[in-house]
Amino acid sequence: MRRRWSVLVYFLLMGCGALLGVGKYALFASRLSPEEFGLYSLVLTTYVFIMYAGGLGLNEGLVKLGGLAYGRGEVEQTRRLRNLSMLYGGLATAVVGTAFLLVVLLLPADMKVPLVLALAPALALVAFEFNLLDGYFRISQRYLAFASMLVLKSAVVLGLGAMFSTAFGALGVLSAEIAGFLLIFVVFLAVAGGPKPSRTAGARAMLAASVKSGFPLMAAMFIRTLSIALDRWVIAAALGVAALGKYSFAMILYLVAVMLVGFITNITGPRWLAGFGASADVLQLLRRVNLTAGLLVVMGLSIGGVAYAWGFELLNAFYPAYTDAETLWVVLWVAVGTLVTVISSLYDWFFMAVSKERLVFYASVFSLVAACAALLVLYVQGYSLVHYAFAFAAVRCGGAILYGLLIQRLHAEACAEY
Repeated sequence: MRRRWSVLVYFLLMGCGALLGVGKYALFASRLSPEEFGLYSLVLTTYVFIMYAGGLGLNEGLVKLGGLAYGRGEVEQTRRLRNLSMLYGGLATAVVGTAFLLVVLLLPADMKVPLVLALAPALALVAFEFNLLDGYFRISQRYLAFASMLVLKSAVVLGLGAMFSTAFGALGVLSAEIAGFLLIFVVFLAVAGGPKPSRTAGARAMLAASVKSGFPLMAAMFIRTLSIALDRWVIAAALGVAALGKYSFAMILYLVAVMLVGFITNITGPRWLAGFGASADVLQLLRRVNLTAGLLVVMGLSIGGVAYAWGFELLNAFYPAYTDAETLWVVLWVAVGTLVTVISSLYDWFFMAVSKERLVFYASVFSLVAACAALLVLYVQGYSLVHYAFAFAAVRCGGAILYGLLIQRLHAEACAEY
């Protein structure tokens, strides 16, 4: 009975976290002008790469190696790896952030853009430490702890952002993001029983093993995120931050969809892996993933129908700055690309289960190259914001076609074995 209540509380917390995350973007989009929202989006797009470059895959390494150590009952080893990752990963992230800050201060741009971008290193550092602690709770199977972290962080950011957005604009909501990460990290680090001094013996070998284990997955995520974020930087350079604000408003659909599919795969993904580990049946695994993908397609099309019927009235009532024809076309193409991306992401678990992670990396590289080529043409030719949104959808569709061809090949190989 107690376990059932814990599971129920976990789902309630994760649901609240998702709603608060969606509410944050919805509130900030209504409080900020398109230009200010574009600056906010620019920093959120940028800080992730500082975090990746400084983290060197330590977060992913902690999840994998720490999870294995915890499964063997080596709780102290897990805690030690967490502490070492926080210390050395934090230092590396600070170094990368400082280098980024020096570059930003030399930019010959409007004074407000460098000022806002200067917050990216601080946001990267606190987010990196927060994510490490979140990963530690996950591998320790303290589900209520990491779910509570996400909910409270989102609540703090939403509350502080609502207070500061009107007076300080993008600077205010970004300061709220930093404060939310930092405050909840400090509180839950105390709950986790740290930090404590770690033994130096074997620390270098442990960190090297963690980087070696986590770096390939981090690299794939880096490339995939870069292929998604690159268009925002090009739009800001070509069309200005006001256009970026409109594009970022449309991309709220993408953020919400990724958040929701993550919530689903947190449940279904481990079950797919466990089922495949027990049966080693590739065809059965593929059927399970296909079933979930089909359900999400039906759900996405249903939501699209409702949005087509009522969306304009809602935008006109709450977001009048985004009701022009150009923004509506951007929203349409972003929605198409988002649905394709969400469906494709389910098959990452399929490739992971059959130990074909390198195919995910190759597909990510393809998406990055395709995005770079499309953005170069759009930038040189001076195309409009709608064309950038169409390119977003086209690149995602191309990646999905590549995924389909790879899956078809693996399916044929599996059928040949029977």
